Amino acid sequence: MDIVFVQDPSGREYRRYGVHNGNLV
Repeated sequence: MDIVFVQDPSGREYRRYGVHNGNLV
C-alpha cells in the first residue's frame, strides 16, 4: 500500500495509508 496524500474539508494535508471515497482511514 502506498502513502496517499489527501486534503480534509479544513484544507489540511494528511499523509495516510489508503483512502476510501476521499476520506481518511
